[in-house]
Amino acid sequence: MHRGSATLLVLLLTGLFIASLAHAQDGRSVVLRANGQLILKDADGEFGTLELNLHNSNWKYASQADATAQCEDQAAGGKAFTGALAVPDVAGAGISFLETISQGDDGLHVIYELKPSGPMILNGLQISLILPAERFAGQELVVRSAEAADRTVPLPRTLDPNQWQLGTIQGNVVQIGADAAKAITMKIDKTYGLILHDLRQWQRDEFEIRIPIVQEQQGKMLGTNDRFDLEITLGPGPIALTGP
Repeated sequence: MHRGSATLLVLLLTGLFIASLAHAQDGRSVVLRANGQLILKDADGEFGTLELNLHNSNWKYASQADATAQCEDQAAGGKAFTGALAVPDVAGAGISFLETISQGDDGLHVIYELKPSGPMILNGLQISLILPAERFAGQELVVRSAEAADRTVPLPRTLDPNQWQLGTIQGNVVQIGADAAKAITMKIDKTYGLILHDLRQWQRDEFEIRIPIVQEQQGKMLGTNDRFDLEITLGPGPIALTGP
């Protein structure tokens, strides 16, 4: 082989190696659990869980981790989960959900369609993005909306028991991390009063970004005619999708 050809081959291989290494470092993926939870990962490991959860009329909590669901492949790609999340201490009561996940140029699209199985009173019904405090304590969230200036929310390094409620902020985009070039974003199709919690107050080493569908201190009566839907886009893409 001529010296020039060998040099060119080395340069090409080096370039491919660097490109593949950068992709591995920057690559993000989502693992779908059988219950419909989304586990967000990057080169450093798991960095979030997107899930449905609720509180009964006494603020008793139930997570999508306890839901039952069936998953089907979609003709155009992606997945659809049909399932139910039971309401604690209320026999036969639950929230039925259809959760559809698909790829887009702007990221991963997740659509939730929710309905009660019958009459029930709930203090809370929400979609939450849960972030591990071990990784995100000391970092920042940026909340955006079309109606107001950006709001930056510091995630405390240690729990302050008097300030575990980190704020309720109107918005439809949350940027995780102050550096927009490296951050992942959660975009919602409607503006909500997003509720930010330090869950270390409840012996959970996590932060919560809560999208409140129902949030009522005295409880809200729901019936079979109630319907709730929202769409979340996790970006930027591409985000690889695996499971269940």
